[in-house]
Amino acid sequence: MRVSNLSVTGVLGQYDHHLDLPGSGDFAIVYGPNGVGKTKFLEAIDGLMRLDTAQLTQLPFDRAHIVFDDGSHFSVSRSGKFSSLNVETIYELRFVLERRGNRPIHWVTDDRGIAQFERFLRTETTWSPIAGTTEWQDNADGEIADFVDLQRRFSSGRSLTDAKMARPMPDGLSDFSAELQSHLIETQRLRIEEYSAGRDRAMGRNGRQRRPISTIVNYANRTKKLLSEALAENSKITQQLDRTFPNRMLGQEERPAINENEIRQKYDLQDRFRSRLAQIALIGLEPELSLPKRKLSPFEIAMLDLYLRDADRKLESFEELLARIELFEDIVNTRFLRKILHVNADDGLAVTSTEDGSTIDLDSLSSGEQHEIILMYGLLFNVKAGSLVLIDEPEISLHVSWQLSFVSDVARIAKLSGFQFIVATHSPQVINNWWTNAKQLGPENAEFQ
Repeated sequence: MRVSNLSVTGVLGQYDHHLDLPGSGDFAIVYGPNGVGKTKFLEAIDGLMRLDTAQLTQLPFDRAHIVFDDGSHFSVSRSGKFSSLNVETIYELRFVLERRGNRPIHWVTDDRGIAQFERFLRTETTWSPIAGTTEWQDNADGEIADFVDLQRRFSSGRSLTDAKMARPMPDGLSDFSAELQSHLIETQRLRIEEYSAGRDRAMGRNGRQRRPISTIVNYANRTKKLLSEALAENSKITQQLDRTFPNRMLGQEERPAINENEIRQKYDLQDRFRSRLAQIALIGLEPELSLPKRKLSPFEIAMLDLYLRDADRKLESFEELLARIELFEDIVNTRFLRKILHVNADDGLAVTSTEDGSTIDLDSLSSGEQHEIILMYGLLFNVKAGSLVLIDEPEISLHVSWQLSFVSDVARIAKLSGFQFIVATHSPQVINNWWTNAKQLGPENAEFQ
């Protein structure tokens, strides 16, 4: 499903924001002065797409509504009611899903239970969630703990509402939500905590040994894993095809549709593809075979036809990955000055100086360079087809010259990966030549800053 229209009303108690995503281009830009709720607009859409009740109950809005290209309508309304028992306002969420040919599905829940406890941790303690995990970190001393561990730790002496009081989510709603993919990209964190269970429990609290690793190094390791998996898949297919090649060759019928010129053209295409793969050290530079310059016999043509069809299947496991890698390198390297980024099977990500060829440590790159790599890598390798990507203030840590091509670069990635995106920005340089895709949020006479 693709998003065609979305709106969030009552943002910050005073603004109503509406946005269309055109069928051609599949992206939009929102801009406006500080204080009109651009970030809250993105967060509400993201919370609805992911059915994140904890996030939605904490946002200042009245209603979020998404229309999809199949005619489906999905919305959530947020309202507060005073609870004399808890001496606080309880925020209630009302979800409605309308799909063609089906009865509307309604679900009402509130911020008691887990959502209430998460809010308590965020606002009344020094604990904060670690992005992309179920773990939390104490900002006071760096301790890392499971969410369940924190529930047990803080439950003594504090009355927590039983989460079972909320009505269970209807199956139809959970199934629909599982079809949706949303990615909210906020100000980038260049440092993360990667941790693993410690064998020696004396080395860290809760049996965990913390090992700090930067996001960019983490992505380099993930790249090595991606390439390793592609090689393993290629090896598996190669073994299967090579083992059965003689029987298939002897048992195949004549294929008169192909001629020698087509064989040579197909071979040249595969040879160029192999050369591209060799640049990232996935295969060697030497070809698997060399075609003779003389005229080929009918038997040779038949054999080479089967061989090249097998080679297509072997190389297929690399095609999509290689396209993403080449686009990634192309975008990042247009930003770099006197250095170049390489993707290869040995290092994952490697940066070298164009002046003396020396290797540059990834962690020594500037925050802007790291930000660019992290952002573009995430869009190319972490976002699934059909997703809605919400990018908040990408101009942070981006040089002005980089801002000018930002939307164009993301549009190239979106076309390859098959996702839609919305950018919220303060920067006219980010909008650049895309004013036809841009919409102002807030008062029309407000100054753009």
